[in-house]
Amino acid sequence: MATTESPEMNLEIINIIPTTITIANNNNLNRIPEYHEVKSILFSMAKDKAPGPDGFPPSFFQANWDIVGEDLIKMSAVIPGRQIADNIAIAHETIHYMRTRRGQKGNKGSMGIKIYMAKAFDRVDWKFLITIMGKIGFNSDWCNKIMQCISTTSTAVLINGSPEKFFNPSRGLRKGDPLSPYLFIF
Repeated sequence: MATTESPEMNLEIINIIPTTITIANNNNLNRIPEYHEVKSILFSMAKDKAPGPDGFPPSFFQANWDIVGEDLIKMSAVIPGRQIADNIAIAHETIHYMRTRRGQKGNKGSMGIKIYMAKAFDRVDWKFLITIMGKIGFNSDWCNKIMQCISTTSTAVLINGSPEKFFNPSRGLRKGDPLSPYLFIF
């Protein structure tokens, strides 16, 4: 994720995009989810994936559903988008493997190289995304929820294993977030 100034949008192209989202679609998107819907989605998630902003993975909520379920349902309409740190988990597992005997058995050692490659997800301009979503027909309530999901993230660079000053990106989508591929298509 990075910061940038928004490029100029070609209104001629934007104006040919058809409006396809109906009022009924928008009403369905903006309604408060029902108890069974939240529970079904939560229990379909992998137990050790997608920790929320509080750091708790789905396994915590699954194991304690009888205690926290009602409160979670009440909060579901206001929880911002979740950050999924799959890439971080993969990196940690890779380094862990390299540090253990499994990673060294029969080898003289291991070496990890971190290379940053700009990805298309890093280049998504938020103003353009919201403009396109509005043109497709998503109402302002839904667009505001999406904006809250993608703009509430903060990032820090680790230096010698310790996070330095946090910063807030102004473009890009969260890698690993199940919503990001759909937003990228827009």
